[in-house]
Amino acid sequence: MSWPGPFEGRCLAATACAVVGCGSTSQHGPTAVRVYTGVVDGTDAQVALVASAHHTRIYFCGGPSSYMTLTHWFTLDLDSSGATNAQADAGQDWTLDGQLTTGEASGAVTVADGTQHAFHATGVGDGTIAGLYEATAACGKIGLIVTQGSPQSSPSGQGACIGGGAVPSVEQVNPIIPLSRAADGAISVLVAGTSDAVLVRAAAAPAD
Repeated sequence: MSWPGPFEGRCLAATACAVVGCGSTSQHGPTAVRVYTGVVDGTDAQVALVASAHHTRIYFCGGPSSYMTLTHWFTLDLDSSGATNAQADAGQDWTLDGQLTTGEASGAVTVADGTQHAFHATGVGDGTIAGLYEATAACGKIGLIVTQGSPQSSPSGQGACIGGGAVPSVEQVNPIIPLSRAADGAISVLVAGTSDAVLVRAAAAPAD
């Protein structure tokens, strides 16, 4: 059984199927929240997920060569078994099939031209600042994926900003180096072509 899920942004998603288990909860307080970060094989895009008991938000963020086409937010509803299905708005003919199990998420995304890429993500580690961050700015909706293998390793970030409009614009977003998280949880980033820092914070989990 499945229900249609809300659609955010552009460029990625038409249908999705997932099975949700357990992942890390270190980025967010409630134990029901799971946070994963990972990669999209064959591309420079990254993926991050924030899942509650019955819903998940997923963010695909393209890298330097793909941010215009592989950047998208969407939210999926989960049924009692963890299965989900989301239909994108008209004209969005990408599909995504995957599953979340204990500590990891994996699947495959098929883009508009029929090319398919596998994606893999793992639960963020305790003591790191890895996770999914977001903000609203003049450019639109900012998403930042931070990866950090261990508390001793240096974190890295990849981000983009999706603007509104009939044909939304997409701008690259880069964390200010050295990448760090302030005591209030904020990370400073710069949108391409601007000089004013924007603060992003941990992405909210979908409400149950």
